Amino acid sequence: MLRSILASSLLIFIGCKESPAKNQTAIESHIQSESRDFEEAIQLILDVPDFQMWLHGEVPERVPLKIFMNDFVKKEYDLQKFGEQVRIVDSVTIKNEHIEDAIRIRLLETEKDTVRFSLYHRIEGAIMHGRLYRLNSQWNIIVDSIGEI
Repeated sequence: MLRSILASSLLIFIGCKESPAKNQTAIESHIQSESRDFEEAIQLILDVPDFQMWLHGEVPERVPLKIFMNDFVKKEYDLQKFGEQVRIVDSVTIKNEHIEDAIRIRLLETEKDTVRFSLYHRIEGAIMHGRLYRLNSQWNIIVDSIGEI
């Protein structure tokens, strides 16, 4: 009996440890298989009115806006903020240039035509969670939460 409980607990523990990696792999393959262009979706995230107060476009060091590059945010995207092209940077550039104000946008999960995302602006301690969905071939956004941590 004890052996059975231990074996079950171990399987649950292993399953929980593997789930995030499997979920991330599923997300990445969904992006690749759908070959969607998320550029418009990322621009919608950057333009959420209630998030503008944390971007501080009036501060010269914050322009151009900088975003971490990942599978969701591609280097070749032509994103605009504060009248300038957004700089999409990798971790090496961030380290070499001592960039502290880069924003991280992550895709959390996909379900049919809906994408859940999170945004973290470390220097401001600001976060945003929301959903992007396609309707008539156009991206739309729903912000679920926004604020400071």
